[in-house]
Amino acid sequence: MQIADQEIACELSAQLKWIDGETQIEAFFQEEGGDWKIIAAKNR
Repeated sequence: MQIADQEIACELSAQLKWIDGETQIEAFFQEEGGDWKIIAAKNR
């Protein structure tokens, strides 16, 4: 979901070492110099 010209939000599914099983993560990315960088993340 695009929330601004250079920002997007999405839900990810991931397996993380410190969490048993698969988890959902809500992440926010910002475009900077042609690259996308994660600026915030929340475990759902």
